Amino acid sequence: MLPTAQNNKKVVMGRADRALQAMTDYLKGYPQFPVPARYAHPIVLRRMIRAIEEGRAVQTSEALEAVKQELKALNSDVEVD
Repeated sequence: MLPTAQNNKKVVMGRADRALQAMTDYLKGYPQFPVPARYAHPIVLRRMIRAIEEGRAVQTSEALEAVKQELKALNSDVEVD
């Protein structure tokens, strides 16, 4: 993304922060949701399902850890928590 008046780091990160806050607020209505709001994305959930189907995980917490390890393997600069 090229930096412009509309696409600078502050604006983009502000949008990301608002999206994360919106997802956090939405998930408050679902206390049994298996992952934190920052990982509540269809791609992450699909990867978690795949980890369970492939036998790399049994529980959702194990599946999330498997996805985090995959992300770290793809790019060691990625920060996961």
